[in-house]
Amino acid sequence: MEKALANIQVKTSTDSKEQESYIDQACSCIGNSAADSKVKLIIIDSMTFHYKSEYSEHSRLAKRAE
Repeated sequence: MEKALANIQVKTSTDSKEQESYIDQACSCIGNSAADSKVKLIIIDSMTFHYKSEYSEHSRLAKRAE
């Protein structure tokens, strides 16, 4: 169990730019040949969280237009 947990990486982003950077890093780890990659699973929790808070003005505009 400890060996499996040692291979888990957790990234916590503070804004959408940082989150996008982490996603780019994860994709570059996979590379062009997913079969040769050691990465087997990527989980992104709450992908829209930062966008909702950073761009809340835009969501209000859509509600007013209805």
